[in-house]
Amino acid sequence: RVFSLVDGRGAGGLLEYHWLRLEDGSNNQPIMVKLFSTSQPKSHHKLHPLSVVVCTRLKLIRSSDQTSFFYLTNTTYTQVYCTGLGHHSEMSYRKLRPVRQFLQWLRSQDDGQVLSRALIGGFFIHPPPPVSLETYMRDRRGVPGFLRGAELQREVERLCYRERRTFCIQAAVTMVTYSRRGEEDRCLFWMDRASSLCSSSSPRLSKSSPLPSPSPSPSSSSSSFFLPLPSTPRSFRRPRSSSSSLSPRSPAVSPLDQRPGKSRKRKQTEPPPTKRHPFVTLQPENNKTVILFEASMEFLETTNPEEEEEEEEDDDDDDDGDTSSFVTAPLLPALPPISVETLPMRYDHAHKEEQAVAVEMGGAAWGRFETAVNEYYTLRVRALSDGVSVDVVFLPHSSSSSSSSAPLLSHSNTWTSILSHGAFSSHTPPPAPADLIGMATQLSNQRLVCLLEACHLGGATTELVLNRAFPLTH
Repeated sequence: RVFSLVDGRGAGGLLEYHWLRLEDGSNNQPIMVKLFSTSQPKSHHKLHPLSVVVCTRLKLIRSSDQTSFFYLTNTTYTQVYCTGLGHHSEMSYRKLRPVRQFLQWLRSQDDGQVLSRALIGGFFIHPPPPVSLETYMRDRRGVPGFLRGAELQREVERLCYRERRTFCIQAAVTMVTYSRRGEEDRCLFWMDRASSLCSSSSPRLSKSSPLPSPSPSPSSSSSSFFLPLPSTPRSFRRPRSSSSSLSPRSPAVSPLDQRPGKSRKRKQTEPPPTKRHPFVTLQPENNKTVILFEASMEFLETTNPEEEEEEEEDDDDDDDGDTSSFVTAPLLPALPPISVETLPMRYDHAHKEEQAVAVEMGGAAWGRFETAVNEYYTLRVRALSDGVSVDVVFLPHSSSSSSSSAPLLSHSNTWTSILSHGAFSSHTPPPAPADLIGMATQLSNQRLVCLLEACHLGGATTELVLNRAFPLTH
């Protein structure tokens, strides 16, 4: 996905960049590249999964206090050569021994296995933030830069198209919702009733008017709610236990940032160039390496070829006969649905051009393709400084499945550890959504330092993702 950041050299503009996750067969760790736009727009338009790309004269960037996290990025002299444009056959690097070894490894790969882990677009951050408040404060040299809720609102409204920034606030969680994309009317949620009463008259970052909050229960300060049956959107099954009740998800409302849309230019993708046919025709040894085999063939497309290389949850039963057990329940406060651009897509090689357009332009075109993750959590956090509430997306599944330059640390999969690591533990199965919502009482009266990633996606849509949340112990 395309991101932008303010040019730190004083030019006053925005620098556009992509994140690339590359594999070369030399080890089992991916190569992360933060590739800023260069004077090669055609090459950048051809960057998609299963492309063979050669980037020259990059520089290594290491994170401040984590030597295991690093990435490569542009220099003034960086050049990008990509399959589909005929670059590889003309370059002298194709005769280097490391390149030959890479091509041999490439031809041994199974297209299906590579496609199964190929993603495009979606929220992504690298290097990952630390997993403790102490390390974060050390990286920030003791200056965390906490914002008040109203200040966060102003900063979010100032974001330019595709601009991405990190913000830090001190807050408390007052509600947790589990949803699946496209099924937002069926949800699981927990609400801290005491906090919701305190914040009912407080301003919220979203400019939409929420529906009334549920009335407090005299017997408890928090409650868990479970999804209604799809055939009864306005009625709810009687709770199976006295501590839980059912509630429908209120209709989707306008997204987080409701400021008027601004006129913004969007890049138009160029039509694909005419495919060059090789003078030497080789066939893969089996039909599982066609895409990658053809990519490697570009290194052999020369005017005078001299050598050849060969290759290689069902609820229908519960509905029957139980219509008498429905009761009305309070409505869940309105929450904006997740933006489709926040979730990564599974790469579809047969529709790569359409996916490239969707990634560049965003919007409705994104929804035509399968997303790698459909589950997400929404947390409502209330700023401790001024009581402003904001709804943020939390993606523990996506963070767990995304590959980075180091494995995720093992932890206990409690709410505190999940929020601190930004993901479920990779060493144990993740808790079921109902179990996690049931454990949300752990968040009652907890003060947190929240790291938020904000990106303006165009029009009235602003993505706000909770990346980390550290408990305040003092």
